[in-house]
Amino acid sequence: MMMHIYHIVHEEQRPFSYLDFMVFDVGGQEYRMVHGTFRNNVSSLIKEGLVEISYKSSITFYTLSGVKFGKDHRIIMTGNHTGVPSSPVSLSLNISSNPLYRIIKDLPLDRSSVHDIRLKFVSPQIYSIIYSSISNKAVGVGYRINSTSLDVLLPTWRIGGLLVKVTIHRTDTVSVMIGCFS
Repeated sequence: MMMHIYHIVHEEQRPFSYLDFMVFDVGGQEYRMVHGTFRNNVSSLIKEGLVEISYKSSITFYTLSGVKFGKDHRIIMTGNHTGVPSSPVSLSLNISSNPLYRIIKDLPLDRSSVHDIRLKFVSPQIYSIIYSSISNKAVGVGYRINSTSLDVLLPTWRIGGLLVKVTIHRTDTVSVMIGCFS
């Protein structure tokens, strides 16, 4: 457990939670841990002074004692808030070590398990291009304009058991929401 904690805190440079220990790999060996066992082990590590609470949200995140995360400290949890690498080269080199990639890769395909993934990115001039295309009736079948915000709402897609909604905002930001509907 300590080897995996050390890897998360020092190599991935982020705090850890029980989600990191449901199924994890150390030295090529796969391990599994239920929440109660994780809680007991972390309580022991806290009493020994090896681990401390980093922060609490809907779940509690922990770190090694003395290692701090966040903008007030040297190590930032999310240096790139969008999660998108600055160059395609870094994507191809680091994709397998990306925690989100590993979570998605290991999702079971035999049942619906994706729920409320939200993505956001900026695409310069996309709003003016799409808005003028809708106005000129070049595109627009199923496209709607929100009367309050003037955002462009694309038709909702159903892919397998997933519902995909795309909104193009006036700020040239595109929001994509993926969730289960079954």
